[in-house]
Amino acid sequence: MITVKPIQSKDEQKRLCELFGAPYMPEALAYSADDDDIADKRGGFVGICQFTLTGGRGVIASLDFVEGADESAFIAGRAAITFIKELGIKDIACSERISEKMAFALTHAGCGNCL
Repeated sequence: MITVKPIQSKDEQKRLCELFGAPYMPEALAYSADDDDIADKRGGFVGICQFTLTGGRGVIASLDFVEGADESAFIAGRAAITFIKELGIKDIACSERISEKMAFALTHAGCGNCL
């Protein structure tokens, strides 16, 4: 089962960034994902999604996951998009690399403003 949840502390966010080789962004909000089917030495965690909210714009800043966790990455990215939209922010962007992982969500959610 895949579980995506907000990371509650900056220490935990930093630890997960180090675990997945992601740049730590202290200004970012973040979600972690775990997947019982892919659980390994990372304690079940399979990735991290970091996103920022600045000046009426949401940016999916990093989406770093282990090999084979594409579904988890998609769900974590989609959770960030949903949270941003719930805040009333319609301008949502990401890098081209993240857009490739999230193509379905960005294309069909109507927010595909890639950087």
